[in-house]
Amino acid sequence: MIFTGLLRVLRHPIKIPSLGPAVVYGFAGLAFIVGTLAMSLALNAEDFAEATLLVAICNLAAAAAPAGMNGIVLRYNLRTDGKLLTIGALAVLLSALVTTGIAYEVYDLPQSTAAILFASVLSGGLAFSAIPKLQRRRNFVGAAFVSQSAAFWMLVAAVIMDMGFERTSTFPITLITVGFIVSCILFFKPLISHRSTDVLAKPKLWKEAAHFWGIALSSELMSQLERLLIPFLLDIKSVGSFAVVAAVAIAPYRVIELATATTLVSRLQSATTASKRRQVFIREAMLLIPVSVGGGAVILFAGLPICEFVRPDVSDITYTVLAMGAFSGFCRVLTSLSRSVASAFCTPRELALVNGSAWFAIAAGVLAAWMLAGYGLAGVILGFAIGWLVRAVLTGMICYGYLLSDSNAPYVSLPMPGDVRPGSRLSPAMIRKDR
Repeated sequence: MIFTGLLRVLRHPIKIPSLGPAVVYGFAGLAFIVGTLAMSLALNAEDFAEATLLVAICNLAAAAAPAGMNGIVLRYNLRTDGKLLTIGALAVLLSALVTTGIAYEVYDLPQSTAAILFASVLSGGLAFSAIPKLQRRRNFVGAAFVSQSAAFWMLVAAVIMDMGFERTSTFPITLITVGFIVSCILFFKPLISHRSTDVLAKPKLWKEAAHFWGIALSSELMSQLERLLIPFLLDIKSVGSFAVVAAVAIAPYRVIELATATTLVSRLQSATTASKRRQVFIREAMLLIPVSVGGGAVILFAGLPICEFVRPDVSDITYTVLAMGAFSGFCRVLTSLSRSVASAFCTPRELALVNGSAWFAIAAGVLAAWMLAGYGLAGVILGFAIGWLVRAVLTGMICYGYLLSDSNAPYVSLPMPGDVRPGSRLSPAMIRKDR
């Protein structure tokens, strides 16, 4: 059954909406890999570690800042009027201030570096605010471009540094900030555009937005957790070693994870019965799991020579480290599948459980990484991979019922033309009571 489903997917690839953004994510993943490896050649060990740390902090804060608003806009097809945009902009500004303040104190950043980080988080958060509107318009390629623009600009920065210019740890994040500003300009119109099916936000939705923000923050935090904590669990130079491992062994899985999260939610919501939801989910899984397993084999075969080429002075990257990196990436793909179901259907009460389980998984990952730090970089990566696996299992336990029974109707159905009058608020029929 599994192989039959996989063959059916491969025979009709154009029917998979993931393929459009997957191309963008694929090029972005390649840009991230090449950019990271090229940057490691241009900078010394300490500057390279600091540069990757700044990029990690920026990506974490910029993606999480507007996530609360983005979650309810995507789920309910909300009209992004002046009030909603103001609240979203204030959330992004607050996130930029808090992130910069924490990074300034914890990592002892110079004031000029902190200022660049603030500008990057602010512009990135505003750019990410356009993603749900692009997803609702089925412009998955545009949404993927916005979310991955940092990878392309990081590659440009690495090429410039390899040419002998601007070999500083802050240059990559400076160029990424320019990229975010370009995305803001390109996608401002879709953000403020309206359709007759757009509905106005109700005050009670902001509690649900807080759940979405918590889930997104925990996801982004888990994605960057290794870079943020390795300086304390091991040393600052190990951040550079992990960056190389992440580029070779984890980044391909990150591409799959993001492509799935971008497209699977709206396709699950469009399925009107449990059997159709299962069909969508299984079709995606039958494609992703074999690709992920096969990718792990390729990483083990070709990864170590690449790592030794770009960082010949580093001895802590071994086959074991690469294997742990591939396992971590596979756990991230599993998490993206279960998280997509949760984002599509869970009630506010269930979202609170998903949010709580995500933070429990982070705590489990940190604890496991701390306990396994004695085994070096491989132990730390395995510890955080355990956190990803815990999250995938707990999230799946909360939301699996939506794939099994029609009695678990979707929390909200997608408004279709004619279902909602222009400017109307959400009707009671569109919202299922919280169990």
